[in-house]
Amino acid sequence: IYMEGDKIQKILQDHQEMTLAEIKKVPQILEDPALVLKSKTRTNSLVVLGTYRAQNGKPILAAMDLRPRENGFVVDDMQKVNSAYTKKNPMAFIQKSDVVYAEKKEPLRFFGLWASQRP
Repeated sequence: IYMEGDKIQKILQDHQEMTLAEIKKVPQILEDPALVLKSKTRTNSLVVLGTYRAQNGKPILAAMDLRPRENGFVVDDMQKVNSAYTKKNPMAFIQKSDVVYAEKKEPLRFFGLWASQRP
């Protein structure tokens, strides 16, 4: 799994809530996710949420490409983190997404959802 340095610079520039300390948490989020969602905008992509929060108090998500393209070639043996940021309304985002994986320890409680509101 890799993330390009130029993308890290763009995240720091475009997402004021994200600092280098938050970006350094991305490997931990990927290793121990609370939720994994299907991407609604890209095939072969996932959105991974962990239990870490950014400066704005919202959960950090990492957008991953499972079959990235580099210079016109598909990279078969690696996955790419395309971005890391927070959503303004994470509950609405989760409720409108297809959940691929949910941690057994009630991760939805962390995101402000209760069992009766599961997506």
